[in-house]
Amino acid sequence: MEMTPLNVALVCLVAAAVWAVVELALTIRRSRSALGDLSESLDATISEIRPVISKLDGMADELQPTAKELTPLVQKAQTAVDAVSLDLLRIDGILDDVSTVTGTGAAATTAVSSAVESVADAASGVIGRMTGSAPKAPEARLEGGASAEPAAAAERPSEEEARESDRGYFTYPAPAAHAAHDAGPKE
Repeated sequence: MEMTPLNVALVCLVAAAVWAVVELALTIRRSRSALGDLSESLDATISEIRPVISKLDGMADELQPTAKELTPLVQKAQTAVDAVSLDLLRIDGILDDVSTVTGTGAAATTAVSSAVESVADAASGVIGRMTGSAPKAPEARLEGGASAEPAAAAERPSEEEARESDRGYFTYPAPAAHAAHDAGPKE
């Protein structure tokens, strides 16, 4: 038997085929072993997950009646919120009316106070003309003849303090007699 290049090539080809078949068999054997390990691992995981899944199923069964009751509860809550919103709108309207009435009352009080002040000034002027002297505000005297006016002025709050303490309240204007007296004697 003679070795021709064709025979050498066939021998090499047969050897390569045998080697490929052996490698394929080893690879299949390793794959089978790995798949067996993976299958055992998955079986263990599935057996651990089954109780959790059964618990979740039980919880879902318990939540279904609650979910059915949740829709009417949400509708009742929406109705309550709508009622509260309506009541707040009504209260806002009432407060607007109260504000209007208070403003009208303040304006009426200012008008009456101005009218009374005008009448008092007119009466003071008439009495002053009749007696021939200018009207003078009465001056309070303390024991010993000292005037009470400096002490009273010290007890009165400054205009800034009065504004801070009277925020939100209507204050009446000072009568003209006090305003003239506070301005001091005219020379």
